[in-house]
Amino acid sequence: MTISSISSSSATLQNTQNTAQQIQQYFSQLSTDLQSGDLSGAKNAYAALQKLFGTSSSSSSSSSSSSSTSDNPLESDFETIGAALQSGDLSAAQSAFSKFQQDAQSLVDSQLQSAATQAVSGHHHHHHSSLSSSTDSTTSSSSSTTGSGNSVSLLG
Repeated sequence: MTISSISSSSATLQNTQNTAQQIQQYFSQLSTDLQSGDLSGAKNAYAALQKLFGTSSSSSSSSSSSSSTSDNPLESDFETIGAALQSGDLSAAQSAFSKFQQDAQSLVDSQLQSAATQAVSGHHHHHHSSLSSSTDSTTSSSSSTTGSGNSVSLLG
């Protein structure tokens, strides 16, 4: 049983890696096509990316466009690229793709910064809400001397 679960998880990992490679390949193709002015090539690369991402971007935007725009700037940028390609506006697609790349980079930067901050401080903020009530009552003596944030990390 453990062997089959290991092999299935490695197959899932392999599929994820393949999908990530395909996404990277199509984004590279989209970038090249936009730079060279190949509108039909860019449309094909965009369509392939849409398939890889699934139809979640279009369905979520129709149900709650305001929240998806504010929650995920990359999704909004991606849709803007698609709309520009559909209308045949190459320069709009190029600038939307440029904005997409900038937003992706800043998202990666903020994720790395957040991870580094959490690693340095040693706090896991997402655990506080579930642990705080039981932690404060059981470790009142240690929390008074060390602070409640530290008592959570001492138990964990």
